Order: sequence, then structure tokens, then C-alpha cells
Amino acid sequence: MNCPNCNQKTNIEKTANQYFLGENSQGIPFFKCEECGNLFYVKEETAYTISRGEKGYRFVPITYGVLEFLVAGTIFYFFGSNIITWIVGGIFLWLGWSSIKIGIWGSQKLIDEMTLDSGVGSSKDATEEWRKINKLE
Repeated sequence: MNCPNCNQKTNIEKTANQYFLGENSQGIPFFKCEECGNLFYVKEETAYTISRGEKGYRFVPITYGVLEFLVAGTIFYFFGSNIITWIVGGIFLWLGWSSIKIGIWGSQKLIDEMTLDSGVGSSKDATEEWRKINKLE
């Protein structure tokens, strides 16, 4: 099935598909495009775009980042200075800084996919932007 937004081939199998969102009360399946992140539903072998009208907020990843900084500080304060403390605290510091960078410099599409589409894989555009922000490319 082709996505109605970008016309890329999208997997619409219901089993073992991370882009399958579920069905409504009438049994109509909902999917997310692997390429562009567009939400659509399939009815009678035709794909229709969904307009959510929702917007993700930048304060969500920034709040997670601040909380992760607080967890790292708590770990450093209460557990002293051994190698395990530095590894675990360092991981929380890295996660916190990553979340704050996404909240400040991420595009609205990346923010929307991270805050609104929990449990669903990100589109390729959002994944590439996330890697670029975190310098993983």
C-alpha cells in the first residue's frame, strides 16, 4: 500500500509491524508511514490521511532532560565515587543533554513524533534528524 502523503510503499500487515497503531471500533486499521511519519487508515483497499490537529510541545523533552540531570546528581551525591556510579551517572547525564538538545534544536516534526507517537517507530526523517542532533552519523 502506498502512503497517501508521500506515495512510498508502506507495510500494512497487522502482525509484527511496529507501524501498526491499532483498529477503531469499526475494525478499520490505522498505520504510520515508515518514510514520512504520516498517519493514515486503510478502508476498502484505499489509504486515507488522518489530520490529528495535535501539536507536541518542546517543554516535554526539556523536562525529561532536567529530570535526568537531577537523577544523575542524586546518584553522584548518594553513591560516592566508584566506577559504577560514574558509568550510571554518566549515562543519565548523556540522556539528559540529548533530551535538552532535542527540545531546543529539534524540528517540530521530531518533537511531534517523540511526544505524540509513543510505542510507534519514528519515521526515517525523524530518525536521521535525531542522529544528526546527537552526532551519531
